[in-house]
Amino acid sequence: MGFKKDRQGQVVTSKLDELTLEKIALQTGGKYFRATGGEDELDKIYEEISKMEKKELASLKFSQFEDRFQYLLIIVIIVLVLEFFISERKKVKTEWLGRF
Repeated sequence: MGFKKDRQGQVVTSKLDELTLEKIALQTGGKYFRATGGEDELDKIYEEISKMEKKELASLKFSQFEDRFQYLLIIVIIVLVLEFFISERKKVKTEWLGRF
């Protein structure tokens, strides 16, 4: 994956329009920070975030239950297998007598 190219094969470069970005930030109630390689911008962003009013937006509390049905399932399977081997029923052997 490389750079975006136009029809002539030239690399397309975007131009930063800071004025428009600042206007968008102003109209939406936000702030514009130009990102560069330094840490100054991040410090400014952290400072602005720390100035904001802190409030809890939502709280959700739930209980996590542990599934334990496997223990009962194992016991039931063992009992069914034992019942198959210990069963007192006599098996009736049926003989096929033809079509009718």
